[in-house]
Amino acid sequence: MPERFAGRLSARHYRRALELIDSRLASDLSVAEMARHCALSPSRFRVAFRNTTGVTPHRWLTERRVDRAKSLLRGPASLVQVALECGFADQSHFTHVFTGLVGVSPGEWRRSIE
Repeated sequence: MPERFAGRLSARHYRRALELIDSRLASDLSVAEMARHCALSPSRFRVAFRNTTGVTPHRWLTERRVDRAKSLLRGPASLVQVALECGFADQSHFTHVFTGLVGVSPGEWRRSIE
């Protein structure tokens, strides 16, 4: 019997969505694909995800990519390598998004933890 939609993701759907996001940080991932992975329509998934997490699926994915980038910035990888490994189009895009979320550029952030 299908689960009744209560405006939030079920624990199973939430777990599946986060696992998919974490496994695909370096590649393109659409809301439609996330929804399909949870056996929900894209519109229902989008609303339920936001109601469950407080942010859109895209915002969650972006924040996870920045978290992964912070982890990689602790090592010797170049900014270009980090950008590509975290699914950003290029270093410029990475720097723009990182700075917007963190408040400093990736290079400044790296220097601050050394």
